[in-house]
Amino acid sequence: MRRSAADGRALDLDALDAILLEQARAAAGAELLAEAGREATAELEPFATRLSPAAYAAAHARCENRVLRERLRLPTVALE
Repeated sequence: MRRSAADGRALDLDALDAILLEQARAAAGAELLAEAGREATAELEPFATRLSPAAYAAAHARCENRVLRERLRLPTVALE
């Protein structure tokens, strides 16, 4: 099965987005990272007992990323 050029670009953009978040975490500082973690925990509290540990960890990471994007005013790099 061949991948289309758009699929390849989307994968490249996903990789760039991951690098952007990795760099943001490195530059954010301990206080902002802790705040993002606390906010994610509070947001997921109503669902924590219903999620598997893996699903909770994935949701927590997405929430932390969202908070970092908001605080640092970062875009989501995606093909849309």
